[in-house]
Amino acid sequence: MSAPAAVTEVNPPSVLHLPESELVGGPGTAEVIEDFERFAGSVFVALFGTALFDQVALPSVAAGLEWTGRIRYTPFERAVRTAAADQLVMLAPEADSKREMERLVRLHRDVKGTSPDGVRFSALHPESWNWILLSTFFMYRGAFETVTGRELTDDGNQAVWDLIRTRFAGLQYPDARFALARSYSEIAEYYEKMVADKCRRTDMLCDVVTLARRPTPPPPLPRVAKPLWNVLVAPIAGRVLTTSGFGIMHPKVRQLAGIKWGRRERLEFAALSRVLRVAYARLPERLVLTPLAYHRRKAGELVLRYRDLGLSSFAPDFR
Repeated sequence: MSAPAAVTEVNPPSVLHLPESELVGGPGTAEVIEDFERFAGSVFVALFGTALFDQVALPSVAAGLEWTGRIRYTPFERAVRTAAADQLVMLAPEADSKREMERLVRLHRDVKGTSPDGVRFSALHPESWNWILLSTFFMYRGAFETVTGRELTDDGNQAVWDLIRTRFAGLQYPDARFALARSYSEIAEYYEKMVADKCRRTDMLCDVVTLARRPTPPPPLPRVAKPLWNVLVAPIAGRVLTTSGFGIMHPKVRQLAGIKWGRRERLEFAALSRVLRVAYARLPERLVLTPLAYHRRKAGELVLRYRDLGLSSFAPDFR
């Protein structure tokens, strides 16, 4: 076996302040951005979490996650923490979002080393770090198109990438050598190249697919109810999670993971997509949005109502 490549030492990501002119979208994309922001705050995002398994198709990421052990031994808790972190970055007030990004960077400094089979890993290595960000973006993008039924145009794709790039600015490298491209077409091309050249069939990739097909019971579930979960709930939940997530996964990653995706699976994905689309459009927002997204939306409505109470002029009404 050849000697592993050395992990490049670079300055870690730090919170950036992007010029207002670079922030989000272009002419005619305001509706796309509004729709995407609403979807990003919905509970439906969680149904597509298995699409993030492309992350562990990169050997260095797989080695790091194997080293921490959490995705293998406490998958439910890790999924909840990941979802909470995403919500804080995407939807929390600016100060809280910035604090969360700083926390994520700080804690990931500890994830580094060499796996038993000689794979060097460092969570803050530019290639691994950027791969996680891109995987997250493409999961959100694919889930958005599936649940809303809205196919993004070139301008729409750029607007959504601008939005994510801006919200996750504190998790991007300030060094231009390692920064993600501002152009959607460039990052899409980079993603395809990573899948083609760097992704592999790792043990971790195969293991997480197996875990997803029969999810372990959540810790709060009483012990007496766990047999019922394993017999009735796990198979159904696993089918929904794998059908939705694998449906938007890159075809080559599905192939690497040994996921069968034939006519039956495509039909199941199409049927599930229709059900999710109707539920997303018709269910009350209290059920569609996460608590943070729901209360943020309600707070925004209250702000508008309070503003409507104000005068349009302080000139005297009577003379």
